[in-house]
Amino acid sequence: GTATITCIGFILKAHAAGSKHLRRLDVLIDDVGCIKAEMHSNGGSSLRDVVVGIQKEVERNTNLTKIIVGRQRWILDNRDEPIFEADKEGKVVWTNQSYLRTFTVTPREVLNNGWKNLIHQSDRENVILEWESAIADNRDFEREFKMYRGENSTNISCVATMTEDGSYIG
Repeated sequence: GTATITCIGFILKAHAAGSKHLRRLDVLIDDVGCIKAEMHSNGGSSLRDVVVGIQKEVERNTNLTKIIVGRQRWILDNRDEPIFEADKEGKVVWTNQSYLRTFTVTPREVLNNGWKNLIHQSDRENVILEWESAIADNRDFEREFKMYRGENSTNISCVATMTEDGSYIG
C-alpha cells in the first residue's frame, strides 16, 4: 500500500517535473527558431537587416568624414597663418604652406621635432617644458614665443588644441 502510493507520487512528481522541463525545452526551441529567423534578411526588420543597415551608415559616415577632413586640410593649407599639427610627442605630422614659407623650411626639415628646433634659443627650454606639461596633463597648449630661422625671427602666439585622437593642431 504505502510503497505503491509513494512510488506513484514519485512518478507523478517526475512526470510533472519532466513536463515542466519539456515546456522549457519547447520555449528554448521557439527562441532558437526566432534567433535563426533574425539571422536571415526579411526585407528590413530582421536583426541581420538592422546590422547591415548600420554597416552601410558607418561606411557613408566614414566617406563623408574623409571628404570633410580633406576640405578642412585645404582650407588650413591656404591660410596666411603658419599652422602645424604634431603628435603627442611633439613630432610634426603636417604643416600648411604658410608655415613652410614663413620659416623657409622644407617639409623634410620640419618633420619630427622641427617646430621645436625653430623656437628662439631664449624661449626654447621654457616652451618645451610647457609643451611636455600640457601633453602629460592632456590639455591644450597656449604660449607666445619667438621662432626664428637664420636671421629672421617672428613672434608667434601658439595655440595647440588636443584633438580626439590625442594629436595636437595649432
